[in-house]
Amino acid sequence: MVSDANASNYRSIVTTGNEPLVPESAISIACNRYSLILFSVVAEIRYDLLLTLYRFIIAMIIAIDLVALLEFFCK
Repeated sequence: MVSDANASNYRSIVTTGNEPLVPESAISIACNRYSLILFSVVAEIRYDLLLTLYRFIIAMIIAIDLVALLEFFCK
């Protein structure tokens, strides 16, 4: 048989409805932090790759312009 104290605790847990059924564990907190760190690292790597690609394109444009200027002045 359920005592009154246990029954009232059970009713308070069931009737609130706002709390999650399973509280957030240390494992899920660690996983959330790990995924956030992983996302940050991937975003930084993608930013570095895009920056490198941008610099390469600018360098190629400058090189093509220099070759065109050399061809124009060395005729």
